[in-house]
Amino acid sequence: MSSDLAGNSLDKARSFTFTNNSQIFTDRVSLKDQNDYYQFTLEGRSSFQLDLTRLSANANVQLIRDVNGNGLVDKGEVIAASKRTGKKAESITKILEAGTYHIRVYSQGKAKTKYDLSVSATPIDNAGNTLDTAWDIGEISANTEAISYTDWVGKSDSYDYYKFNINTAGDVTLSLKDLAADADMRLLNWQGEILAGSANITNTDEFITSSLTAGTYYVEIYPYNGNQTFYNLRLSFTPPDSTVMSQSSDELESVDDADSTSITPATVVSYQGTLRADTFVYTSTSTQTVFSGKGNIDFGSGGRDILDLSAFVSTQVQAFNYAHTANGGVVYDPGDSVARVFDAIAFSDGKQIFFEGIDTIKFADTVIDLSVIPNDPLFNQQWNLHMMDVQKAWRFTTGSDQILLGIEDTGIATDIRADS
Repeated sequence: MSSDLAGNSLDKARSFTFTNNSQIFTDRVSLKDQNDYYQFTLEGRSSFQLDLTRLSANANVQLIRDVNGNGLVDKGEVIAASKRTGKKAESITKILEAGTYHIRVYSQGKAKTKYDLSVSATPIDNAGNTLDTAWDIGEISANTEAISYTDWVGKSDSYDYYKFNINTAGDVTLSLKDLAADADMRLLNWQGEILAGSANITNTDEFITSSLTAGTYYVEIYPYNGNQTFYNLRLSFTPPDSTVMSQSSDELESVDDADSTSITPATVVSYQGTLRADTFVYTSTSTQTVFSGKGNIDFGSGGRDILDLSAFVSTQVQAFNYAHTANGGVVYDPGDSVARVFDAIAFSDGKQIFFEGIDTIKFADTVIDLSVIPNDPLFNQQWNLHMMDVQKAWRFTTGSDQILLGIEDTGIATDIRADS
């Protein structure tokens, strides 16, 4: 990098963002340009390493946290320093909490020297990487304050697990927020089987609410496609409503298809969504799996019904058979009504997925967007239409100007004369 790019004060510091590799900056300090400042922000607790090398004269380095944000280095705000004599390299190693920091490189006396400044920050991983090493939250009591954890996932830390216990039935609510990139979340039972999931695209917050019985459960957090991101996990537990037990928008509810009149393979499993934005997690344990979205009142606020295939790559699919294409789809009776047309996915191992009412399909390597937004500028405000999944009908047709609509309205006051 070219010289003299660093700022000469805190408020003019050269800002940079950490990547997976060390950042290296080449510059110089002298009597006329005595101070070089750099600024960076950590999203979570990290192990910080700084090295100042290739010195031809005496230069030192400080690590600063401007706690009061006044743009000045006040007493106590230099949190680490290295001041070796002569041409000796300088180094700082320190555990840092989330926040914004500054680095000051400065010449000693009349010294004039070029330098290489190498900096890295490795997020500290507290959560376990397997079920056996999961971070043990312990027993969660009803109606206590939400528990919050900050950690990170990425290529070198592809799974974080948390373990918790509840001693009575109730509703567990999970949220995954403050994401810098796409990461997803699942709720597992004590055997590690998936109970519910949330797999929104990009860095959208993830949510799961599920009605559970007493027992041990796990939360699984993982990055999408190798993304690196810090996250904030919040977990709360409330007793169930004594009069109404409502299913979570992300919970997968099994449907009894014993009365189905269709000819089915040896193993078939069906899942139905709610009237909220649902995430359906496919596990390939059955020959044939059926997913049915019922509607989505969260559509206007960005919520989508998602088919989570992030455990698979798209090349494992032998064929996509979409219902909205000519002669497309598969006629199937899931046992809850008459036969209807489903979208279908056939895997190379012979297993199949039939689905309806899905907005997004999320593979490990790509995302397929099936959602269609009508051209009504106020559509996002009409939750009653979202509840009926009107927007999904636009996949099949947007209407025709050859259709004549007639509206007959005789009113309700039948005893009032027209000329009154």
